[in-house]
Amino acid sequence: MDPSEPPKQTPQKKKSSSRAVSAKPPELEAAKTQMVRDIRGEYVGPMSVEEFLEKFVPDQTGGATPPVDLEENKMFFAGVPTTANESLGSTWDSHLGLSKDHYRKREGTGSVQEKDMYEPIKNAIQRVLLNCIVVVTANHSDSLSDAEKKWRPDVSVYRGTPEPEPSLEEAPTQLDKAELLIEIKTTKVKAFGGDSSFIVTGKPAEEARGQIALALTEQMNRQWRTFVFFVLITDPSVYLIRADRTGLIVIPLAVQPSAAEERGMDPTVQLVTDPKDIALAKEKLLPHVSTRKQGRPVFTVQVPDTTKPREVLVWGSLYDAESLTGRCTRVFAAWDREAGKVQFLKDMWRTDTQGMEKESEILRTLNSASVEHVPTLVAGDDVPGTYHRTVTQEYTKPIPDWVKSEPDALDMRTHHRLLENFIPTLLEDFKDPKQFLQVLFDGFMGE
Repeated sequence: MDPSEPPKQTPQKKKSSSRAVSAKPPELEAAKTQMVRDIRGEYVGPMSVEEFLEKFVPDQTGGATPPVDLEENKMFFAGVPTTANESLGSTWDSHLGLSKDHYRKREGTGSVQEKDMYEPIKNAIQRVLLNCIVVVTANHSDSLSDAEKKWRPDVSVYRGTPEPEPSLEEAPTQLDKAELLIEIKTTKVKAFGGDSSFIVTGKPAEEARGQIALALTEQMNRQWRTFVFFVLITDPSVYLIRADRTGLIVIPLAVQPSAAEERGMDPTVQLVTDPKDIALAKEKLLPHVSTRKQGRPVFTVQVPDTTKPREVLVWGSLYDAESLTGRCTRVFAAWDREAGKVQFLKDMWRTDTQGMEKESEILRTLNSASVEHVPTLVAGDDVPGTYHRTVTQEYTKPIPDWVKSEPDALDMRTHHRLLENFIPTLLEDFKDPKQFLQVLFDGFMGE
């Protein structure tokens, strides 16, 4: 950082994820309204299945094309009752080359509701995902989610071995363990595939897309992911959505990635299973973890640095991202074994454009110059690895011919993580007006 040059500014975009830590969390409907605004212009699609497979699914067949039973594919959802009327249902049958009423079971025009589709869709997906457990979760929220984030995905998919604890029978919705979330809508809701634009306009469509982003935001807050997949079924269409911290790519068909990293799981974070390490983390971090988050698991997190990663233990977060895309800063109290003390961990997705400096490098420069009133950097840098860079922006500058969703020109974001030597106190917790003014003054001096 050259002191003679003015610092570069992060491009501004109004995001709920950039609110102050002390801001009161929004209620459910307010959160949905905010999310609709946050993600407008950040859906990219439709991407073809062929391009999706080439870009995001490593070839594990040695170049051979696996056999595909087209007739079987046509009948995949044959046991699912449809919400379509007789005329529309017959049109689908004709399009697939099937006899009338063969494609979908229709129990009388208008008699089928969304909830009637849950169990049959779960059963159909379970037949394909043999190593997973597929559960209907539409009536169950996650008990460990904050009260204003009690999202209930219609169907959730978990890895089958071993089954999560607590059991899925006791707690069907566990957003810290779910591999895949599935949302189901009737023929009345159409989020994608409009006539003039791929993105359908109107309140029902926008609310559906906002609901998707809210569910994914909570899933990414509860898990350590570089990106995440989601399935949207809007009778009769099926869309696979790949979301990262820049935007969401929509593919009109679902496939199953294999390795954990290829499903968006962060390999630099691991679930702690050793009882001694769990007890240590909870003992040291208990003063910094709110009661409502004490049921969450303990993780080891690698913080990149100039020489080697520094490993810390974290429990419940101090603050989670409120938006799916953007900087999406999450902060934790972290037990640093090397220092033998609690430190402050920041996990974020920084804008990665020419001239933008890393927060860790800025702090290193300020610390080396003995600038007062700024945090002391313990460790920090960009997280290494292919999946720690967003890719959605690659399809917005320039926009390929297949993109019909009219996205904004999005910037790449890079996963950045740093460790500081103190736990901050909320500004609202000042003792008296003198301390409040002193804090503001010190902050301005540090800047």
